[in-house]
Amino acid sequence: MSQPNTSTKPASVKQVGLVVAIVGALIVFSNSSGALMHTMMGADTDFPPAPEGSPTVGLTVDAAFRNYLALCLTMVTVGATYLIGGVFLRRYKRWANRLVTGLTILLILGLWWMMIGMSNSIRMESNLQSLWFFPYLVATAVTIPLALLIKFLNRTGIKEHFA
Repeated sequence: MSQPNTSTKPASVKQVGLVVAIVGALIVFSNSSGALMHTMMGADTDFPPAPEGSPTVGLTVDAAFRNYLALCLTMVTVGATYLIGGVFLRRYKRWANRLVTGLTILLILGLWWMMIGMSNSIRMESNLQSLWFFPYLVATAVTIPLALLIKFLNRTGIKEHFA
């Protein structure tokens, strides 16, 4: 195994690390705010059960609202982990590269699971059936930059600079 080249490390890694850290901070802030508002409004006290015949594949809208606080707290944890990963990506730490790559893969999988459920829920609503494809557009739009992040972090010319 070759030693990392310490004299000419690419600045792009530091920039990507900064972007990852900023995205992590935004995830923490937005989901903390969402959880706070949800709690302050008392929205978690009486949520009706899912209607008969609701889809069971993926995360449905009903399940998302019934478990909103858990989703927010999970995303706060993900955001904090992304923030830490971004900070240490800037320091060229190999474990941070692996952490951000693995977490990004989990985010992509979770996003598609949620969007499949949302699409199935939309299909059950008579006035929204024509929008069943919209969650897939959102998932594709978010997946593309995340996949590019994974590709960048795992390029041979980039990986060799991590220690």
